[in-house]
Amino acid sequence: MNTAPIDNSQQQLIYKQIGNSINDMYFFPPTQTRGELAPILLLIPGGGWQRNTSISMYNMAKSTAEFLRANGFAVATISYRGQQADGVSMREIVTDIFDALGYLSHYSEILKIDPNRIYTMGHSAGGHLSLIAAYDDPNGINGQNRIYTDSFTVKGVAAISPATILPFENRELYSPIDIKPLFAEETREEYDRFSPYFMINSSTPPTYLAAGDKDDLVLPIHSDILYKALTSAGVNSLFTLCKGGDHCCLPAADQTASVPDLLVVLDQAAQFILACENQ
Repeated sequence: MNTAPIDNSQQQLIYKQIGNSINDMYFFPPTQTRGELAPILLLIPGGGWQRNTSISMYNMAKSTAEFLRANGFAVATISYRGQQADGVSMREIVTDIFDALGYLSHYSEILKIDPNRIYTMGHSAGGHLSLIAAYDDPNGINGQNRIYTDSFTVKGVAAISPATILPFENRELYSPIDIKPLFAEETREEYDRFSPYFMINSSTPPTYLAAGDKDDLVLPIHSDILYKALTSAGVNSLFTLCKGGDHCCLPAADQTASVPDLLVVLDQAAQFILACENQ
């Protein structure tokens, strides 16, 4: 059973329940206010498009969240259904993300947030889903069967080590991850439908990307080709390639030299989002 927020204080909520699958959300208000309604950052955890704990992404991106909260942002972090735990497809996972955004919009007056000033952020699979949340039309085919159809606007996105093309062919070029279980239809059209690369246009929100050049789980070419497409479309974007960085920009095991690490990336993401809000 879904729960409604009682006010805009810190609290755990259930934004969606289907059968035994419960998707929860932690909401954190700003620690310093910047207006009557706050912009909000939605954190989406990774983990191979499998169920993860809602608080895990907040703990990972705590420095980003606390910096933005001190600059007037609210922050929410969510769980979502996964393929193995819940037997769902990519389409249902994306619908969960849209429902989380719709839930925030639906209760925006209680939470004292502005549903047209939402930012998304995630790592790995959560980075991929953050990009889809920012780029895709929630009223389109990927948003079918939404529970919360309230409107919202994603103004910017930060994605760390995201998949940006779900490859129907040349899979070894983009990722060794087996994503076939996530698709009911084994067609190029279905794979492309959930690839942020194919969603880019001149209205795409500002985008921050980061990847490690030693990442062999989600190869850095994902971020590189997306960044090039964004700049070609005239989209405000920034890409940090962490030399010697592994997945999610952690130092690779064989690296002895100092490399830009996750904390640097988290600071850059926070500054990028704040700059978008201040424009």
